[in-house]
Amino acid sequence: MSGTHHGSQARKARICALQMMYQWEIARDAPDRVKELYWREVRAHEPREYADKLFDAATSETAEFDATILRAARRWKIERMTTVDRNVLRLAVAEFKHSPDVPRPVVINEAIEIAKMFSGDDSHEFINGVLDAIAKEKPGEAAEGDKPEGERNHETQSD
Repeated sequence: MSGTHHGSQARKARICALQMMYQWEIARDAPDRVKELYWREVRAHEPREYADKLFDAATSETAEFDATILRAARRWKIERMTTVDRNVLRLAVAEFKHSPDVPRPVVINEAIEIAKMFSGDDSHEFINGVLDAIAKEKPGEAAEGDKPEGERNHETQSD
C-alpha cells in the first residue's frame, strides 16, 4: 500500500504521533525538542515523515483543532478529556485537514482502533461520536458552532 496512509506503516505513524503528543503535553517541552528526544529513542524511519506531519499540525494548530473538537463534543471541556483521548482527537482532526487523500472513515476507524489500544474501555465510542460529527460538518458550519450554546440554530434547550 505504498503512497497511501491506511496501511500498517500509517498505523505506526499515527501511534508514534500519539506518543509524541502525549510527551509534548505531559513534559511541556517545545515540539521540536519532543521530536528530537522521541526519534532518538525510537529510531524507526518508515513512520517518521507521516508521524511528524501529524504531530506538527496538531501542535501548531491546537487551538483551532480544540475548537473543532468542542463543537462536536458538546458539554465537554478539552481539559476534562483524558490526555490520550484529546490527543487522538487532535491527531484525527489534523489528518482530516492535512491529509485529504485519506478517506474520513479510514481516519475515524484508525482513531477508534488506536483508542482501543491506549485509552479507557468506552473511549473508542466517545471518539467515534466526536469524529463522526466533525466529519459531517460542512465548510462554514464552524462559525455557527462557535456561537454560545443558546444561539445556535440547530439546538433546542429543554433543561
